[in-house]
Amino acid sequence: MKESIIENIKGTWLLVSMKIIHTNGETADMFGENPQGISMFDAEGFMNAQMGSGIRPNFISDSVNTGTSEEIANAYQTYMAFYGRYAEKSPGILTVHIENGLFPNWKEKEIIRYAEINGNLLTLSTPETKTEGDSFYVKAVWRKV
Repeated sequence: MKESIIENIKGTWLLVSMKIIHTNGETADMFGENPQGISMFDAEGFMNAQMGSGIRPNFISDSVNTGTSEEIANAYQTYMAFYGRYAEKSPGILTVHIENGLFPNWKEKEIIRYAEINGNLLTLSTPETKTEGDSFYVKAVWRKV
C-alpha cells in the first residue's frame, strides 16, 4: 500500500529532472539535461510550480512586452508554470485544481499527479497520455530545500 505524502510534501522543492517516458521505453528530457524549477506546497493547500530549460536565449529587446514570433514561441516552449490548490485524493495520488498558469487550457482544471517521497526526493508522475501511435507519461524529480 502506498504511503500518504500529505505532511511530507509541504515545503519548497527544486527540480532535479523532468523526463518524458514513452511506453516503448524511449525517454527524453522535457527541458534539456539541466532543467531548472521550483515548486512550493504550503500547509493551507496552495501550491505553485515553475519549471523550464536551464538554457533560454534572451529576447533582442529588454522589454517583456516585445519579442519576435520566434522568441515568444521559444519562451513558451521552454517554460511551464501554474498555481492552484492541492489535496491528496488517496495515498500517493495528488489532485491539483489549477487556478491559472502558462498553458491556458489548464485554467480551472483538475490534474492528477502520482507522488512518492523517498528521503529528500519527491517524484511526481502524470497519468499516461495517449496520442496518435504513441503513449507516454512525464516524470519529474524534485529535491527538498
